[in-house]
Amino acid sequence: MIETKAALAAVKEIDEAVEVLGKAVARLKGQPDTAALKLAEALDEIGKTWQVIDQAITRFLGLGFDAEELTKGSQVLLGIEGGALLVSVQQGRGHCHVIRNIFDKYLDRWFQRVFKGDELARIRNVFYGLGYADLDVFNYMEHVAQQLQVEANAALDSIAHGKLAEARVRILSLRSDLSPLRLSLSHSLVHLYALKGEFITIAGTA
Repeated sequence: MIETKAALAAVKEIDEAVEVLGKAVARLKGQPDTAALKLAEALDEIGKTWQVIDQAITRFLGLGFDAEELTKGSQVLLGIEGGALLVSVQQGRGHCHVIRNIFDKYLDRWFQRVFKGDELARIRNVFYGLGYADLDVFNYMEHVAQQLQVEANAALDSIAHGKLAEARVRILSLRSDLSPLRLSLSHSLVHLYALKGEFITIAGTA
């Protein structure tokens, strides 16, 4: 079993932040600024980590549906077992600091020009949350990556002993745990990149 409840809650937290930004788009379009391009970059930093996890889960689960593909896909398992996914998630922590720097250097002055009072506080809170997401969001994603490492190791042990069926059963048994997270990540990516596109457009009109 892979515990994903906390990771799912983390994705929801990011989605709620994106929703707040989405509601602010119309106002920001009214006073465009080239800082919008930096905001697009900030959203992209989150999207990069979401993509890495989503793709790793999808490829991992995909190996369970075909014994021949499982053997061919042992490089996928070796990569996860060796910590490639965990390293990518840990790099995501650095993305949080990039977001915080972008906010401090480029975005806050734009937001102060467009918003006042509670609206400004709400937008700032979004970026304080994103800028410190390494305190919770990426901790939870790291935990998922660590659990996948354990499972990849177990699957490789089975393959090494010629027990392909056992490896397939083990991988497929994790589908019910991992599929909701994969779907949540995919859904979140759609919103992240749609909003990213909005801010790229705003930057072009500034």
